Amino acid sequence: MDNLIKRLSSFPNGTVLFIDFLNGLSIKGKLDTIYETDNGLEMDEEGYLEYYACSIKIEKIINQSKKIDEHIKEGNFIEISKYSELLRVYLEDGTVIWALENNS
Repeated sequence: MDNLIKRLSSFPNGTVLFIDFLNGLSIKGKLDTIYETDNGLEMDEEGYLEYYACSIKIEKIINQSKKIDEHIKEGNFIEISKYSELLRVYLEDGTVIWALENNS
């Protein structure tokens, strides 16, 4: 399990998180589920990866990135993982629980 998922797994489902992405998107969401997934390739295909990811329910879009993704809407779920282009993840009180500068 990578550092991002280890940190997120220490909080209960429903925890409010603020997530800033490298592309300028910022959201407020609720931690939903942590699960093991893959990159969609077959196990015997070159480049196959298994990893942990986290589902976040978007409560509010704080800042929309320039490139609008039609799936990024309040009420929808997004997946974050070590492959997401994250800048930082923090709690309502401002406590940073994961940041790129500490985990690159």
